Amino acid sequence: MNQRISIKSPLTWLALAFLVFSLPACLKKLTVKNIVYENSFADGELSGLKVSGWNNGSFGTLPEPRISYFDGKYVLGKLNNNIVRLQLNELPKHDILRVEIELNLHNGWKNDLWKMEFDGETRLLTGFSNDPLVKQSYPNWLGNGTPLGVAGTNARQTGMPGICTTPSSQLGSSAYTIVQTFGHTKNDFTLQLSDAGGNVNDTCTRSWSLGRLTVSVFHN
Repeated sequence: MNQRISIKSPLTWLALAFLVFSLPACLKKLTVKNIVYENSFADGELSGLKVSGWNNGSFGTLPEPRISYFDGKYVLGKLNNNIVRLQLNELPKHDILRVEIELNLHNGWKNDLWKMEFDGETRLLTGFSNDPLVKQSYPNWLGNGTPLGVAGTNARQTGMPGICTTPSSQLGSSAYTIVQTFGHTKNDFTLQLSDAGGNVNDTCTRSWSLGRLTVSVFHN
């Protein structure tokens, strides 16, 4: 037989009172977000980023910032067979860390390798393509056996101007927004981005750039 609990029950009133008075406290436990690094490159500064690559036949930290103008805004690039590294220290207390990247791929990408590392561990190893005749790995990992997708899969925009020469030549450019969110509690964080493929320093044939880089931490 079904039983109905009377609202007049003292225990019921007690439960309702607890719910009413505890609700505001629950709502106050919202996630606190702190942006610990943000760079749109509009001021022409690397702001702590280090760019390494080949220069005059040897590999090392590049002396120039390589900040250029593309698609109406400043970007870090052109980059080709380069490493971009960011070291952050004394982070505020946090449980979650998020990296957001606006990535531009210019010209002759044919499932060439692009890599993202967090604290020395590979977070994403993938390939991109601007050539409609060459499929790409992204958003899957390169070489892990998953099926390849068409060039430009998951891109925010494709068919953008190329770089260096006639704007529409050499397969143009594509733009991606890459967001990685993961558990993280350490006081410091190291981000490293790199690529491999094509001829070293040939940034007109194949290159990449960053339109924005943001690192945020969250704490409950």
